[in-house]
Amino acid sequence: MTKLREPESEEEALLRCLDLLGRERAAAVAGVSAAHLYACSDPDRPERLPFHRAQALDQAVAAIGGAPPFLAVLARAAAGAPAPAIGFETAMLRVNVALGDAAEEWEAATRDRRISPRERARIRAALRKVGTASQALTQAGIADLATPAPRRRR
Repeated sequence: MTKLREPESEEEALLRCLDLLGRERAAAVAGVSAAHLYACSDPDRPERLPFHRAQALDQAVAAIGGAPPFLAVLARAAAGAPAPAIGFETAMLRVNVALGDAAEEWEAATRDRRISPRERARIRAALRKVGTASQALTQAGIADLATPAPRRRR
């Protein structure tokens, strides 16, 4: 299942660190297991990376010439700026991912032709995510349509 992270979020910053440093180096720098780093990068899980560990990852990224991902998150939060708005394409991708997840839940639940209460709850949760993603798609579409398209030169 694909997990999408909000732009300029802690989870997205952590994934960028993992990409730039590699799994083992990032784990060593942060002083935690790679599995814990991935758990912290999952927006649906409660694990969060403590500030001092995020700071160590930023320093390691800066040492290899990269822009520190957590610094950007912290600067945005300190300025009180909202997270950047997502575009129509990203919103459409999120709807597709949510629909795929809901379909997987349905397929898994109906294999034995009976849906347990736990499976029913998982399907409902997946469908709520489809609804949330669809609302975001509507808002992104309205925002994109409100922006005039650039004029083509003849």
